[in-house]
Amino acid sequence: MRAIEASLASGRPPHTPAEARDMFYRLIVALIGHFREHENNMALYLREFHRQAHDPALATVFLGLHDRLITALADQVQAAMEAGALRKLPPVAVAHLLMGNIRGYLMAESFPTCEGQISRFPAADDAAEFITSVLFDGLLAGRPDASAA
Repeated sequence: MRAIEASLASGRPPHTPAEARDMFYRLIVALIGHFREHENNMALYLREFHRQAHDPALATVFLGLHDRLITALADQVQAAMEAGALRKLPPVAVAHLLMGNIRGYLMAESFPTCEGQISRFPAADDAAEFITSVLFDGLLAGRPDASAA
């Protein structure tokens, strides 16, 4: 958790879209790097996560860690929104959106390779660039036509 929080602590919130993008990129690299270095933690998370529905003590641990991460991220998102670097949206929802994308990537990467599986990114930097690009640039080839709204 310290590595993740450190990646968010730049001394000041991002004030430009480029700074916000860089902050998210660094966070994604830190998360992917952390879970690649600690694969056993990810395996434990995947194995034990579903049990929290039946174990209040385990739920407290999982939800506490998740809330810490979402809160730290939402604080940075809120600061970036207030500085005009990001569109004004619910910061907690944006934090969940980002973490959902990262968690999905990590889960897909943790499964054994099998025929027909999506190819893996060779480096955390490539995965972080992909996720950051989708989140910041979207999937559309060009800007949507404002008159179509």
